[in-house]
Amino acid sequence: MKRNAALIKKMTTQKLIDKITKQIDQILNESGLIVFSSVDTLVKGDIYTLGLNPGGEAKIPIIKTILEFPSRHHNAYIDENWGNRKKAKYPVGGHPLQRNFTGLIRAIGYEPDKVFSSNLIFTRSRGQNNSHYPDNANLCWTVHKEFINIVDPNCFIVFGNSNISPYQFIKDKYSLKTNDSISSGHGNWKCFSASGIIEGRERILIGIPHLSRYYVTRHDNVIKWITSKIK
Repeated sequence: MKRNAALIKKMTTQKLIDKITKQIDQILNESGLIVFSSVDTLVKGDIYTLGLNPGGEAKIPIIKTILEFPSRHHNAYIDENWGNRKKAKYPVGGHPLQRNFTGLIRAIGYEPDKVFSSNLIFTRSRGQNNSHYPDNANLCWTVHKEFINIVDPNCFIVFGNSNISPYQFIKDKYSLKTNDSISSGHGNWKCFSASGIIEGRERILIGIPHLSRYYVTRHDNVIKWITSKIK
């Protein structure tokens, strides 16, 4: 029975791969990444997390990451080494962004390797101004809609809430109304929440400052605020 279930899942995933490859054929050969988490997270879940787009200097084309997705059982936030930087070296999973992500997910009561994680835009760039927002966001969203249909999350937690961000994109696309905000505890940055119909049903959207510079777990009130929105 388990073998049959695994075979059916593999066939279903392959159909999805075939479909999304056609949806974003314009960017398949560009450097980027389709999903940060493993294929095992492409199941029903409470949370769907998004950054803006991949950074770094890797030259792996998006098509390669799509084709490898059915056998992807590692998580970029947990199992990769982002540490070969000029000023600092970090162990696997030890980069500040990785630690901020895993710390946040555990603080709100979930396991990081169980949460679906991706980026609004799949193409890699240095800085948000080079991300081809919103054009590439609109293109990649056709794929996200496929993922959302499977994960069916109650809540989106997104990293970045400026004018060029996953928060602003989703809020505008679905005409959501911001219903709450809280100081992030870092300068004048804020955290926002909005709600409304996203892909067929009511969902919550939470936008916090990007975790590359925001140490969210240092702010207990923000963690409690996020948790209250999810529950």
